[in-house]
Amino acid sequence: MPIEAVINNIATESHLHPRAGQKQPKSDSGICMVGVFPPPVHGMAMVNAAMCEHLRSRGAMPLVFDLAPASLRRSWFNRLGRIRKVARALVRYLQEVLRGRGRTLYIGLSGGWGQLYEALFVAIARLGLARVFLHHHSFAYLNRRKLATRVLIRLAGPSATHVVLCETQGRRLTQCYPTASRRRIVSNAAIMDCVVEKKRRTRSLVERIGFLGNISREK
Repeated sequence: MPIEAVINNIATESHLHPRAGQKQPKSDSGICMVGVFPPPVHGMAMVNAAMCEHLRSRGAMPLVFDLAPASLRRSWFNRLGRIRKVARALVRYLQEVLRGRGRTLYIGLSGGWGQLYEALFVAIARLGLARVFLHHHSFAYLNRRKLATRVLIRLAGPSATHVVLCETQGRRLTQCYPTASRRRIVSNAAIMDCVVEKKRRTRSLVERIGFLGNISREK
């Protein structure tokens, strides 16, 4: 599915009718984005930031809940700092839902135990009757079923929309977690293409070639 169709789907889903006794939101489009955003800079953070830019280009004003740690170090101090950040974001998101805003929740999913944090946002969204979009970036919980992912996807329910990278990822997702049946395929290349195009410069001479990435055995 083209990136434009997915972005328009997220943007239009935010314009839902308010519940009885609640006023129509005026200050934003009703979209809340949860995930890691730069800095620090890495692939998933860049994709989340690009999705945010796509939504803004459609006239939406998403409220961003950045759960990124202070650095990529895996120290206990860094982890504790992230817990405080997540707690503040959860309180603020709950306030948004109670006020009748935040009717669309988009989450750039973690690949590991960070999904337990994200499941709490999903639970609040479901209680607030919000639409849920889960963007999958990893095969870690598809090559092997994970408890955290099972809990999160069950909380999201069959009405949640799952954005996947490719047909293979979508097929494995449904095989591992059958309730994740509503899928949309969008590659990261499509998401990043428009953002990169704006910053592209013509070079007459290549001075150096480098590679920036989180190297794993598979890569």
